[in-house]
Amino acid sequence: MVQYDPKRGGLPDNGRPLFFIFAGVALVVTAAFFGPFLGNFFAFDDFAILEHIQQGPKAVLLGYNYILRFVANASAWPVYAVSGFDPLGYNLFAAILWCLNAILFYRFLNRLLGDRWHAFVAATIFVASTVGIDAAFWKAANSTLLNLTFYLLTLHAYVVFRQTGNRRQWWLSLLWFAMAVFSKEEAASLPFVVLLLELFWFDGMREKKAVVLRLAALCSVVVFYVLLNYVVTYQIFGAQAEVARYSAFRPLRSLFTGWTAFSLTPDSRWGTNDPRLYLTCLLVPLSFLLVKDRRLLILGYAWVFFTFLPQSLSTLTQLEPRYLCNSLSRHLYLPSAGAAIVYAALLMRLRDRLSPRIAAGIVGLCLAGFVGFNLWQAQVRGRAWQQEGEGMERFLTALMKEVPQFPPNTFLFVNNAPAGRAFVQQALRAFYRNPSITWINDPNSYRRKPGENALLIDTLWQEDGSVRFAFYRFGSP
Repeated sequence: MVQYDPKRGGLPDNGRPLFFIFAGVALVVTAAFFGPFLGNFFAFDDFAILEHIQQGPKAVLLGYNYILRFVANASAWPVYAVSGFDPLGYNLFAAILWCLNAILFYRFLNRLLGDRWHAFVAATIFVASTVGIDAAFWKAANSTLLNLTFYLLTLHAYVVFRQTGNRRQWWLSLLWFAMAVFSKEEAASLPFVVLLLELFWFDGMREKKAVVLRLAALCSVVVFYVLLNYVVTYQIFGAQAEVARYSAFRPLRSLFTGWTAFSLTPDSRWGTNDPRLYLTCLLVPLSFLLVKDRRLLILGYAWVFFTFLPQSLSTLTQLEPRYLCNSLSRHLYLPSAGAAIVYAALLMRLRDRLSPRIAAGIVGLCLAGFVGFNLWQAQVRGRAWQQEGEGMERFLTALMKEVPQFPPNTFLFVNNAPAGRAFVQQALRAFYRNPSITWINDPNSYRRKPGENALLIDTLWQEDGSVRFAFYRFGSP
């Protein structure tokens, strides 16, 4: 085992070959997970993103329901410029971030621990875990992927700064952290992770004043984001942000739900009779008996808890969701990195108990089995998201052939619509490039006004997969 050496920075000179091997592993796993589903169509809030691009920069930067995720929101522009309404570019972007984050996770752990094999095992578990895979399959949740990219860049720069004293790395870490916060609010957990690094890997107790100042600087970025969100959303636009509307403090959820990051399935449905619940409860005390370097366990468990904490406030996700978009999965993507640290610490303990070849063989078999099992899980989840988008894709393709363009001020109601009214309206506005298309909430009470083009569209889903339509103007067939 390569020991951590703060003077050397913890990065072994002979670590480069393994880095490239891991990059290859991450690429292969990512391709196997997402390759079959690069054509998955848009679903749910994906259409809001496309609609905002049509509306212009202000709508894009504010995001849907006034969430100031400037960095994540702005990332939609280059993807749209390349891919337009073709979902391939958006799915490929998510897959690239999935692979990149695993490489950055390896890089961070290798730098921190000075143990490239430990970093390899942990990062392999992370890239092959499907517990948070909805963050990649749902294009509207790509902010979670992008957030972790900057999150890991921040941690790596901070570790380099603490190991070398290079002040540029400190300022770079502050910049990366600002990018993470303005990608998604869950980045607010990072100061807690930095505090753990200071307590267990660096001289935080000896440099209390300096550590407090650095933590204060990181926290000030979060405070600035909160204040800016308040001013822009409430004072300037007089609206209510989604994070406020759909948030609530639920102590039990905050304390316990994040531990489902240790599950092996993206649905994370743990009932009271599920043995995984009790195995996880046994894992914590047992792991402290098995693992020699308990700092890794503390980092892993604390990572799971603190990174889930900001996300636990959301009321939009459930353990047993009615709709796929309400799954807890995307909120488990960041915590799953902590679970990977714990799993790797348990596996790497074999190096101290067995001969190198036997230990390597067992670890290799465990990783192969883990990848194989999660490959199956990825296929199941990918097909679930594929089915969510198929109906809308068929609907839009057939409708745009039948009606190449709707006139301005078109009001419509769709019978047998492929999705909820909000999603259908967003999809029609985006694909027809017509922001005046409006859904009629109640056809029975609607009265057409002068200048409005009002239609009732009856959708007929055929057994051969085709879609036909019957059109009725309000007031006459």
